[in-house]
Amino acid sequence: MTTGPLGVGIQNDFVIESAVLSTDRAGGFSVDIKKLITDIGIYEHLDKPFLTGAVFLLDSANLIANFDFSGGEKFTVTLRANHTQGTIPVTKTFYVESILRTTKVNQSTETIELRLLEDVAFQSSVENVNKVYTGSPTKIITNIVHEFLQKDIFINPSPYQGSMKVIIPNLHPLEAAAWIKNQTTNVDGLPYYLFSTLVDDNLYLMDLGEMLKLEPMNKETPYTYSQANANKEDSRKHHIIQNYSHKGTEDLVKLIRDGNVGAQYQFYNTSNGIMQTVNFNVQEDAFNDILRKNYFSQDQYAYNYGVGYSLNEVPLVNYQSRVISKISSANTYNTANTLTEQSDDGSYKKSIISIALKNFLTKSPITIQVSGRDFLFGDVSRTIGNTIRIIFHDNNPESPQGIKIDTQKSGDYIIYATKHMFSIERYDIKLLCAKLANFVDDGAR
Repeated sequence: MTTGPLGVGIQNDFVIESAVLSTDRAGGFSVDIKKLITDIGIYEHLDKPFLTGAVFLLDSANLIANFDFSGGEKFTVTLRANHTQGTIPVTKTFYVESILRTTKVNQSTETIELRLLEDVAFQSSVENVNKVYTGSPTKIITNIVHEFLQKDIFINPSPYQGSMKVIIPNLHPLEAAAWIKNQTTNVDGLPYYLFSTLVDDNLYLMDLGEMLKLEPMNKETPYTYSQANANKEDSRKHHIIQNYSHKGTEDLVKLIRDGNVGAQYQFYNTSNGIMQTVNFNVQEDAFNDILRKNYFSQDQYAYNYGVGYSLNEVPLVNYQSRVISKISSANTYNTANTLTEQSDDGSYKKSIISIALKNFLTKSPITIQVSGRDFLFGDVSRTIGNTIRIIFHDNNPESPQGIKIDTQKSGDYIIYATKHMFSIERYDIKLLCAKLANFVDDGAR
């Protein structure tokens, strides 16, 4: 087992090559604190175009007093995988958002926990966007990111919405980009996500449809929660789940109350005073449509709205559980649409489908903890936005058909959020995984 601070050990899955804390105050000052670090946590999330993190220090060098923390200090860390030769180091820059806590261990030693915010979010916080943009949603987002944050953005593929003219109403750049993104869908109404990853400094704009069509990265070696597999000859074909959390799932009532199952939407056009009414049925308008268009794989298409739900012999999807009114506009500009302008009922419905699918995607989440070795850097991200296969065995090991899988918890999941946990002993990762459909039972896998 590795002992001592992270920067010292050489038998770990990773090495901290440097961890520099610096400030521009008082003429500038910097210090490499890698020998003081005991733990680093770095968080990625599909709903956030920036990383967050925390670093834990064991301070016996009077760092707090000497550095004169006041927030906004820069923390630049370079990490490298230690189990493969020639791996590409990853360098990330954060700013100290706050000191979460300090605790005295003894008279001369103190633990310090710093909350971190990726540099792109810190820079966005000091910039203000209050101007007009014209173009497709992806072009506008790209222009904002380039102009104010000097970041590259990877986009795949083109959205359904065409050219528009948008006045950004006094927002920070990342807020403005997220505002545009939230009104953007693909041609079938699937939502977009704007996010940042650990392995590079780019931003990514990707629609849910592309994620659903990805092959699982570990299709032949699924992450498996099974004590029995560890003693079998084929255990190397499976990656072991260390622990998992499966709670707060299947809240159908909240989805109904929020208008994600059946609802009526009213779009009031301020230009002509006309109210456009759109009725929404999640089964037919969303799930059946994306099933017909082959977004689901052949062995995982039992989508997570239970077909056949009814009340008083009326299908739940036929109830208009909410009436939701929204302000819209039309023909404001001669050459382009406004951000919320749509041409017909079908176009309005795409925005409704987008919201519903976002919420259904997080209806059945599961969090697993696994070894971080498979996610140790490289030239492409292997975390959020990617798909992994997870297998849980069912609770009837004596079934005459042999060991079968738990189709509720098993499946091909989109990685929705991650927590990279670099500690003295090891590098583990927690993956918050989400899916829209379950495996169809076909026996053992």
